[in-house]
This record gives sequence, C-alpha cells and structure tokens, in this order.
Amino acid sequence: MTKALLLLTPILLLFCSCDRGTTIYVPTENAAGVQTGTPITISGLQVGTLVDVALDEQLTCWLTLNVEQEFHIGREAIFHLETTSLLGAKAITIENSLAGEMINSEDSLSTPLNIKSLIDSYSTTVDSTELKMLSRKAGEFLDSLMMVLKKEN
Repeated sequence: MTKALLLLTPILLLFCSCDRGTTIYVPTENAAGVQTGTPITISGLQVGTLVDVALDEQLTCWLTLNVEQEFHIGREAIFHLETTSLLGAKAITIENSLAGEMINSEDSLSTPLNIKSLIDSYSTTVDSTELKMLSRKAGEFLDSLMMVLKKEN
C-alpha cells in the first residue's frame, strides 16, 4: 500500500500542476442566461467554458472564462453573448484577433462583453429545421385557438 502511494504521488503532482488553459476575466453589464459550463466558441468551435460569474463592489458582473491553452486570444478580440437556440441556450463567442499582444492567463479585460440583440443572434443561428418546427407549433396553436373561438360562438 505504501509503495503504491509513493509511486502515485509524483504522477498526481504532475497531473495537478499541468496548465489547464487560459483564464480570462471579462466584464459584462448583463449575464442573464449564462451559467457555469456555458460554452465559449470561436468560429463555431468550442474552445472553452465559463467557469464562474461574480459581482464586484461596483456591481459589475465578471465572467471567468477558461480557454484551452492551444487557442491564443488577442487583446483586440471581441467577446459576444449570443442566444444559440429558440429555447434560449447561450454561448460566448469570440471574434478573435491575433494582431498585437495576446491575452495571458489571469488577465482582466477592460472591454465589456458585447451583448448582441436577439434578432442578430437568431438570424445567424436558426436553421431550417428549427424554423419548420416553430412554424408547425405555431400552426397547431392557431388551429387550437380557432376551435376554442368557434365553440364560444
């Protein structure tokens, strides 16, 4: 038992000391709909997750993002909070810029998260399958409403 513990200790220490990614702190005016685990994407590829949401003394909301270490994010990158489905799922998307200085782990950005309008978000994320489903549900609702109205008359 002691021998096994002695063999595992260096492996555990190595595993725990490995860099797990770049931690970035991003301010935002509104964090509605985001939670721990919200995906972070670049060009549709998930590159990290939201690990924490907190308020500071000035009531600024700060998002703690963890981006996989192989993805380098430029200081000029723009962070957006987008709605990715009709059900309200959220994602943080990054319009990356590799020009200039790169963001280092534990950096805090001064530029707030850009909250896109729902219309902009839906116009780029709703596919034809979702539109067909929404159209079918709307039709079913209208049919039910018409039946109720006919019964009332």
